[in-house]
Amino acid sequence: MYYSISSMSKELAISMASLSRFVKKLGYKNYAEFKKELSNEMLMNLDPNIKMQSNLNKLDENNESIESQIIKDIDTMSKFIQKIDYEEINKAITEIAKAKNIVLMGLGMSKSLVYFLDFRLKRMGIKTKIMISGGAEFIEDLTTIRKDDLIITVSFKREYKELLLALNYANKFNIRTISITEDLKGRVAKNADIILEVKRGSYEDLNSLALPVSFCNALLLKVAHLQKEEIYSHMDVLSDINKEYFESEE
Repeated sequence: MYYSISSMSKELAISMASLSRFVKKLGYKNYAEFKKELSNEMLMNLDPNIKMQSNLNKLDENNESIESQIIKDIDTMSKFIQKIDYEEINKAITEIAKAKNIVLMGLGMSKSLVYFLDFRLKRMGIKTKIMISGGAEFIEDLTTIRKDDLIITVSFKREYKELLLALNYANKFNIRTISITEDLKGRVAKNADIILEVKRGSYEDLNSLALPVSFCNALLLKVAHLQKEEIYSHMDVLSDINKEYFESEE
């Protein structure tokens, strides 16, 4: 839905003329009209109300059990493992390990993963800032990010304009970026330094966060392994403060 006719013809290795004839054969006036209807259809598939109704209807028709839903997640994880991009993952581990401050961004469903990452990183002693509100508040927070910070964006099927704005801002001021996304061909992926593809399942399904949470947990464990001494020291301080806090209540 993001491709111009020239980009699409290049991706498919056919001429623009052939592509134009193809969409006319499908009944569209031109490629622009075809692209507009495709975009509308894909956005419709992202509507949470429609997806909820569709998936509940499937449950009624197929009498699916709780186990079948869990097996679906296991199947998604299995497919993901077979296509892991270790080069990008290793780049991300290095960037996170050396970051002094990490800005975590995500809206909608992505907030859940932002909170998880925030909790884990803070527990490791890494300073974080979360940006999960859109509009003017997001823009104001964006202007406080500095060159030495690391931005991690989380986006699933919907690409929020705030995240695109943040990545453009980062490119302008040479701020490092990592994007966790489901769409390697989307605009978010095109503007990030490091792209971590984490597909939760088909566009039509109400997908769980089982894979993204598992992946991020494994990713941060690898980061922690690189910083064992610093993390042990931080955990000692945290333990001492907790002990002092609870003893003061007695």
